[in-house]
Amino acid sequence: MHNDYLLLIILQKMSDMWWLKISCPVCPASQRGEPTYWPHSGCSKTYSDDNDVKIDIDGNLFCNGCHLKDPLINWRFRCGKHDFEKLSNLANLLEVLQVMINMSKNISDQKKYATMVANISIMFSNNA
Repeated sequence: MHNDYLLLIILQKMSDMWWLKISCPVCPASQRGEPTYWPHSGCSKTYSDDNDVKIDIDGNLFCNGCHLKDPLINWRFRCGKHDFEKLSNLANLLEVLQVMINMSKNISDQKKYATMVANISIMFSNNA
């Protein structure tokens, strides 16, 4: 019985984490490309899908390769239009996350995404 309970907790936590598939959250809307998965460029592992980044319900990013976990606001993003830049515009971030939310057809996921967005908003306001 105890092992079944632990497995349930692990499965619940896994369902509160999603692959980060967004367009660049630093770029203004007029310059964004299509949503894409984001690799962790600082990962010590050779690039593969294993070091793509996930986001959890608390707004932390997690590298699937090296297992680095850190709040979203501490990460820097690089695309073809700029080098590594920190997030400075909450509205841009929320726009690209909304696209990710809309791609999910699962109502349960959409409710969890809403919680994630609220947690990220709090994270930004605490660091303002």
